[in-house]
Amino acid sequence: MCYVLSAARGYLTWICEKLERPDPHIDSPPAAKRMEAEADAYHEHLIERWQLPPADVEPARFYRLTHASQWGPEYCVDAMIEHVVVHTIRHGFRLPNLVE
Repeated sequence: MCYVLSAARGYLTWICEKLERPDPHIDSPPAAKRMEAEADAYHEHLIERWQLPPADVEPARFYRLTHASQWGPEYCVDAMIEHVVVHTIRHGFRLPNLVE
């Protein structure tokens, strides 16, 4: 869970940087020992912060240029947003299996 929430923070920070938008000021995710108690509040914080940065960005900027990801491959912002969604869905399927 910490990994997924941390990734959501990292992706938006990367997207804002590449779109030359202000830092989204996302708090660090709760530590593992506090995760159960604080996960819902942090999730709401992420949703709030994710709604702000793309506003008023020229649509072509989402797919016109590519940028290196932190793990190497090049992505346009549009493809990174798609990666974010699929990454989250994939972990949504995996986490219940790990818990069991």
